[in-house]
Amino acid sequence: MKKILTGSRKSPLAIAQTRLIIQAIREKFSDLEFEIVPIETHGDKNFSSGIKNTFTYEIEQALLNNKIDFAVHSLKDLSLCTNPELPVIAYYKREDPRDALILKNDFDLNALHFDKNIILGTSSLRRKMQLEKLYANALVKPLRGNINTRLNKLNDDANNYSGIILAMAGLKRLGLENHVNKIFSVDEIVPAAGQGILICQGRAGGDYFYLDAINDNNTKFCALTERKFVSAFGTGCDVPAGAFCVVVNVVAKNEWANENLLDEKMIGQKNIFKFVGYYNGIKKFLSGEFSGDLALNFDYASEIGERLAENINENECGKY
Repeated sequence: MKKILTGSRKSPLAIAQTRLIIQAIREKFSDLEFEIVPIETHGDKNFSSGIKNTFTYEIEQALLNNKIDFAVHSLKDLSLCTNPELPVIAYYKREDPRDALILKNDFDLNALHFDKNIILGTSSLRRKMQLEKLYANALVKPLRGNINTRLNKLNDDANNYSGIILAMAGLKRLGLENHVNKIFSVDEIVPAAGQGILICQGRAGGDYFYLDAINDNNTKFCALTERKFVSAFGTGCDVPAGAFCVVVNVVAKNEWANENLLDEKMIGQKNIFKFVGYYNGIKKFLSGEFSGDLALNFDYASEIGERLAENINENECGKY
């Protein structure tokens, strides 16, 4: 049987995530064989690039040229302006969407609120603005690179970082969650749209029956909602926007979803969503309910995201 060629970035995290997807598929289709095709992207060679598709362009070209059968991406890396010839075929069940803080050595977590010499590392403007709200005394400096590169920079005394901010999902997938000193709630730091979500991208019209085994409609609904919201404010990495959506009564509630956004008494009723959007220092919530299969309500997901984006600059929204 022909091996299914699976495209991935070359980074350790990307390879680990691609293996995770393949393992999940093979639980349903044990007879299928896969081969990971590592592809070096522009972003892997130039971490200073702010282009949104900097981690996907070369992989998408490999898809178009039939050099791979499908690709695994972090949804965060995928441009909001997608190519209709290369649709998202499957959304894998979301991992922890929160941001995490890793401190240098035994730095005192409580000192973050009063120490005037705090330096936190992140190159995300979304994270930077929310961190400055939480820790007004801290200096937030740029920090780029893959997870291991960032951890090495944290431990290098020459960089003077007190702590760095990373996505919890990536840390978990690499088994590095024991390094975390604090996990920010989705209220403290609204995550990037699609954070914690892996997707599979293929060619339009292709036969991807095996990806049905891992597709999660709850995750897809939330992804469509979040990406529709942030798309209203631009498509670049320098846009200070974030979004997080939860839908209950479809999948078991996750422990990280029960933080002010979610109420215990809501479980077991209709499809109920809670959505928070963040843009340029403004944060707003939206909630509601709907009935029917999630797969029949994806247009409604986009409507939710668009509705909150339209309202976020209204006078009553205010800054938090």
